[in-house]
Amino acid sequence: MPPALHRGDIVLVPFPFTDLSGQKVRPAAILSPDPVGEDILLAFISSVIPVAPDPTEYVLDAGNSAFAQTGLHKAAVFKMGKLITLHRSVILRRLGHVSPAIQTILDAKLKLDFGQLGLA
Repeated sequence: MPPALHRGDIVLVPFPFTDLSGQKVRPAAILSPDPVGEDILLAFISSVIPVAPDPTEYVLDAGNSAFAQTGLHKAAVFKMGKLITLHRSVILRRLGHVSPAIQTILDAKLKLDFGQLGLA
């Protein structure tokens, strides 16, 4: 039986390109509240740090005291505007977990993203 997954877990998944022309294995953050069903909402994580991050993005520097528990290998940007729902069976493995403080920031960025779309 696969390990339990929780909101805030960082996992590796085959993240599809937006045009569905292919996919690449990438880390992603679980956004679903402690998922028990088959489908899980995820936010894309990239190691390509933008010069001027979007207000809905969160840059996690490797020097952050909570960085080690994420399981990431270098600084990363959480792209809260780049979301996908995937079946739990495509999760390759769990890397780590974000701290409660980082989860609070991600929640605010996600709310901002949906607010910008007029959905909040």
